[in-house]
Amino acid sequence: MGGKMDASEDYFYSQIGDAQLSVGARVNLMGAVSSISEGKKTKGTDFSTTLKIIDDSYSEFGFSVNFFAVVPTRLPCVRSIGDIISIHQLEVKLYKGIAHGVYNKKISSFALFEGNPIEGFHNYQKSVNYQATEHDDDLLSKINAWLLHNAPEAGICLTVSSLFFSILNDSVYGVLKIISDSCVRQLVRKDQLFPICHLKTGCPFDLVCKVLHVSITSEEDCLLFVWDGTDTRTANIEADLDLEGENPCPLHAGEFLPSAEKFCTFPLMGSVVWVFAGKHFKMISDLYGGGQWVKLQNMFCELHCGMLYGMLTPSSKIILVSDEESVVQYRLKNYDDRNVITMRRYPMSFSIPSRITVVDCDDVACITLRHSIAYPEVTHKCMCIVRLVAAYPWKAEDLISPVTGRYRVRFTLEDPTGRIRAYLCAEDGVNFFDGYPSSDVLASKMKKLLGIPDSSDGPTNCARNPPWFRCCLASYYLDKSQPRETRRYRIFGTKLVV
Repeated sequence: MGGKMDASEDYFYSQIGDAQLSVGARVNLMGAVSSISEGKKTKGTDFSTTLKIIDDSYSEFGFSVNFFAVVPTRLPCVRSIGDIISIHQLEVKLYKGIAHGVYNKKISSFALFEGNPIEGFHNYQKSVNYQATEHDDDLLSKINAWLLHNAPEAGICLTVSSLFFSILNDSVYGVLKIISDSCVRQLVRKDQLFPICHLKTGCPFDLVCKVLHVSITSEEDCLLFVWDGTDTRTANIEADLDLEGENPCPLHAGEFLPSAEKFCTFPLMGSVVWVFAGKHFKMISDLYGGGQWVKLQNMFCELHCGMLYGMLTPSSKIILVSDEESVVQYRLKNYDDRNVITMRRYPMSFSIPSRITVVDCDDVACITLRHSIAYPEVTHKCMCIVRLVAAYPWKAEDLISPVTGRYRVRFTLEDPTGRIRAYLCAEDGVNFFDGYPSSDVLASKMKKLLGIPDSSDGPTNCARNPPWFRCCLASYYLDKSQPRETRRYRIFGTKLVV
């Protein structure tokens, strides 16, 4: 990023949440582009477009920034939702009671950077008067790390070019058509190939992924286990907790599991999605043994007890993809980066876990549930970032045994890599619940853990979105001759502080 200012001239960047409170002032912002409006010609001689930008202080709706320029080529041409923009000397104004940013074409400046770049941050467009500062790279890295867990929806900006460039006069159309086509090609290339972290139900999509394993079901259907290094979105849980004793929440999206030996070869981070392929694809035999990257075209997703799984139909296609393809290299580099940076190992649905628990196991590693399940030693201790899918029993009055007077609860815990059952008993329960609080306090604590609103009479009244929390786990086995097959987990060294 050439031409950087001296430290004495550095711009101070405000967070977007603070900028909204600075009506009448000029601020410097850096954020991710979450939305792009269609460009238009103003009633005067200018051209304009509006971007919405987000950061970790303001991400729900986006902060609108109106750009104005004498010629369209001086407006920002965003290649993809999720790219990062730096704006200097932005004026904050109030319109109909809502704060927004106004780009003053005489004094404001901007630069656009690719989100999640393969090699460092380099602006692909900037205004002529933009000057980078020495600490820009640090802020870009911080925003980029946050984006990995809070990526804005893709596909919003595919209509940017058509109406925008249809209003231009012939003298500038030729030059801008090249810019338009370039932007659209970038958007189509990125938006049609969804990573696993962007998958959702209700619409077809294409997925470039690695086939880790192929199983055949009892009905002779093919089942693919696919991965790309990212995590599935957090889904609401709708299982009825009152039925957990007789009908426990499942641990997997289907009944056909890879062997323990095969499972231990799976990557330790990133969701593995089960894809039911039916009998439609003769080339499935090329995928036996795993390790092949493919493009699954026209795939659908559904939810089963809060777990995402994929489906291929007769209209779907499986296309073999070379390991050297840029999209594959991009996925692998992101995964390698997650391994290096501790915070990026967290589930991608949040930046920092909730603080509803404190743990007394700082001397053990923070790992994923899949890592723990595949751990070489069957008995070990670890810390995981999980959420509580189900509990049996879950009602406050049933958490303590009437026979022994001790806690005994079975938790179903999940992270993006899997689910386990973990037991909270005896003194571990006393530590977890901070003694033996009243029934009302216990009920409030359990509702918080399970994602049930305090105002709700029961979990059947609403879909639940439990919070993520830190938890210390210890594994043990019931049968020395079959340690891995009889392994269990217990919760220890964890205290609920709500």
